[in-house]
Amino acid sequence: MPNMGYIDSGITTNQDVKYSNRWILSFDNVNAAIGQGVDNLTLVLKTASRPKVDFNAIDIHRKNERYYLAGKAEYGTIDISFYDYVKATHDPGRMMYEWLKAIYDPGTADMGYKSQYAFDCNLRMEGPAGQELENWVLEGCWPMNIDYGSLDYSNADAMMVTVTLRIDRAKRTQGSESDDGT
Repeated sequence: MPNMGYIDSGITTNQDVKYSNRWILSFDNVNAAIGQGVDNLTLVLKTASRPKVDFNAIDIHRKNERYYLAGKAEYGTIDISFYDYVKATHDPGRMMYEWLKAIYDPGTADMGYKSQYAFDCNLRMEGPAGQELENWVLEGCWPMNIDYGSLDYSNADAMMVTVTLRIDRAKRTQGSESDDGT
């Protein structure tokens, strides 16, 4: 039989995968921006995207050919959505509004310095027992878009807040456990 291009990746039938419903996103040192007595903010999120990086291609011309080099890295945005709770210990919708005010204060029209509104955050993937499998350190994170959702008398859906986070860089660390949880 001809080779059909199958590449053995070394995965066995008892190999586990990471699950898309085992993760936590936490923001470090946001108290300066939101001022609600919270040093590290962890939201009860419904969805989040993992980091994406693109490289600008540098076009090199030589005789009758072109070839490409990797140019500057550009990190994409991180999209998150979370439930907007009533009378939560720390009101997440309000916290996002306070963070927005650190960037731009609608009352005064003043803009903040990046050091006042950009913070590192961690996107942590977990195993079945809560052990850390991987951690993404998202540097220079700040909300560039906050959507408090729409209202509709014809349904009774839970209110969601969606946020687009701008990041400067993403670094992956392995976590305290190996990928197989041992």
